[in-house]
Amino acid sequence: MAGSRRVDVAEAAAERHRERLETIERDDRGHQRASPYGVVIAGLAALEGPKHGGASTRVESMLESMRHARPLRGAMAARLRRGESVDGFGHPLYPDGDPRARLLLDLLGERYAKSAEYRFVRELAQAATSATGEHPNVDFALAAVARVLELPAGSPLMLFAIGRSVGWIGHAIEQYATGQLIRPRAKYVGVPAVRSE
Repeated sequence: MAGSRRVDVAEAAAERHRERLETIERDDRGHQRASPYGVVIAGLAALEGPKHGGASTRVESMLESMRHARPLRGAMAARLRRGESVDGFGHPLYPDGDPRARLLLDLLGERYAKSAEYRFVRELAQAATSATGEHPNVDFALAAVARVLELPAGSPLMLFAIGRSVGWIGHAIEQYATGQLIRPRAKYVGVPAVRSE
């Protein structure tokens, strides 16, 4: 089934992406010899925030609110003038565009180019890129997959979480086998503390 292949690819695209908070949480649980269930729960707890995996929920809302707006370029400009966010665009690691989003949107285009929903998400992506200079990221692409395949609300986050869960369990299995201690390194780069005298 063509739609299920797109879901498989969507999950794989979300599987691994640098050392995100939920990956560090999951690594720590794996090192502590937590069960695979505990490892996934730790990852999911860190993933659900609105600036990470939960961002796709805001993209779903934006898509729904823009569904009947025409012309989309004008509606996008008006959205920005009102100070509303344009969720699902731009990524600090991919200034030239998120390759995961490109993959997913290209796959949708191969199979669903004549779909009204596909044409809508593609036109909205073009309008947002034109207005912001930012390209779609994986959150937008997963919301587009869910919309075009007529998946239930909340599906983009679920696809993201399923893809990541596979990677988390794989890492936990490696940690069980090696027993290596995980010690993430970090350097604070924020505002220096003000000392009161």
